[in-house]
Amino acid sequence: MIDYLNGEREVIHDCMAAPEICMIDDPRVSPDSKNIIYWVGIGSELRDVRAFGTNWNTGAKDIAGLNECQLWVYNIAKKQKTQISGGHCDRSADWIDNDTIVFSSNRGMTFPRFAKPPGNFYPFPSFQIHRGDIVRGKLANIENLTPHACMALNPMVATDGTVPHSELQCGIRSLLTSTPQNYLYIASIDTNGADGKSLLGFHHSPTLRSSAYRKGIDPTGSNNEEGVKALRVVSELTKGVYAASNYYRGNHQGANGQIIGWKAGQGEGAVKAADIIDATYKSSLEGSGMFMRRSTRLLTPFGESQDTAVKRHPNGKVMGKTGYPAPHPDGKFMFTWCRGECYEVAAARNTRKYTGGEPTAQRVIALALVDVVTDPFDPKQLKIISQDNDYHRYNAQPITTYQALYGQPIPTPIPRLTGTTTALVVKDARAHQIIPQPGKTTKLEREVLQGNIEPDYATKAHSFCVDYYLPNLSAPTSSKPEIKRINEKDPRKKYEIIGMTVESTDCTDIQPNGSVFMELEPNKPVQMYVTDNAGEELSRDHSMHSLRKGEVRECDGCHDGHSEQKADI
Repeated sequence: MIDYLNGEREVIHDCMAAPEICMIDDPRVSPDSKNIIYWVGIGSELRDVRAFGTNWNTGAKDIAGLNECQLWVYNIAKKQKTQISGGHCDRSADWIDNDTIVFSSNRGMTFPRFAKPPGNFYPFPSFQIHRGDIVRGKLANIENLTPHACMALNPMVATDGTVPHSELQCGIRSLLTSTPQNYLYIASIDTNGADGKSLLGFHHSPTLRSSAYRKGIDPTGSNNEEGVKALRVVSELTKGVYAASNYYRGNHQGANGQIIGWKAGQGEGAVKAADIIDATYKSSLEGSGMFMRRSTRLLTPFGESQDTAVKRHPNGKVMGKTGYPAPHPDGKFMFTWCRGECYEVAAARNTRKYTGGEPTAQRVIALALVDVVTDPFDPKQLKIISQDNDYHRYNAQPITTYQALYGQPIPTPIPRLTGTTTALVVKDARAHQIIPQPGKTTKLEREVLQGNIEPDYATKAHSFCVDYYLPNLSAPTSSKPEIKRINEKDPRKKYEIIGMTVESTDCTDIQPNGSVFMELEPNKPVQMYVTDNAGEELSRDHSMHSLRKGEVRECDGCHDGHSEQKADI
């Protein structure tokens, strides 16, 4: 729906009146502001929503599952919509230019790998980032940009031409959490799928303080600090300033929890938590920063991202949750405010008496009037700009040109890769920023979160290797209890147990100056690691990568140059 903010509304696609069961999400406006792309999910049945732990039917309905997701484009001037894709689940598109898009899709029909048995395996297909051209009203020239990813969602095109998006940390890292589907971090590629890197949350994170922003507000649960969970729906608020929803995936309505913001820059983040603006505990220990950006802060600290009771205002009202940050022409930002308790599971307690007179769950579009909104009921901080008492309104985008939002034209798309050499170049494979996270005692925790901690790494490093893995699984991860036991001594066995099978291995000696040049097979999931002269593994990058055909990717060293301080040098 288009809301002209003057009382006039225009419904452009209506699932309420459609003959099929459907839903609509993720509208994005083209750079010239002439078209809107969005996706329509088609379901097979509606199911009753019952109050959690009871048999009470709330009267609400949920779509049981989506059989297909279609991309549609709406021409604003002509008031005409066109379906440009179908037969798959294509969703969450954004514009590279007025004729080319990136989008998330399950076209590969593979499944993520998870190691956490027995209840938290993940029975849903993998989504990966694709690129395609809109040619005569249809999607054409489609290319998978992240074939290595277990799950890649919600791409957006930034002012520097990169494509930030959410990626899921699966595999061995999911051993460290009881809900592995919440390990969504923010990654980045270019519009060819090359130059992959992490932006936020890859190494877990320090907790961020929220109580300091809420003086006089009485928290009603263990929510004085916030940890990074599922980071999703990343947006560029102003040039070089980013934000994303932080929430427990599947437990909160939509992507609503709390909004985290940060500024672009070189490197990934800080070595010490003391350098991070909103870190709860200002530790000066190396490793405590977990490479979170120094500029990271909570933009809506009143929101609740955890599975605890929502925060309550001194006026008795619950303050709800926030998500879907988006730019706004006046230089601040807008977002979805879910007023009420807003949990996906319906609780019998959730009445207007419990919420202090607030709705039990109503999503509205709010405009932030300040950089950090601490009190949603303060009219000097927050203004509701679009709401409807009978419907939810969420995930809004401004209809204006790219130039008006960011003060520049959309970046000129980089040419598609045409080279024949696909290679990885390492400046110095003996250099590293392998820093143990304080308080982590097992080898598994240390090497997964921030790398192994071999004290003589630089001296012993002899060979640089890659393992090629078979693609994602062709069926959902097994939930068999025998995969509970993991052999920490042999990393390949760890991965094979959870369905990640090594197809082949390639190694090359590290040169006397530390450099490495290795040609790689394109579009195949790989992991990099370094061994000593006896073949014993010294360090391993637990992230999956893949290189596009014709890409030559460069890195400083083995897990090197991640800190902003070192990148600045």
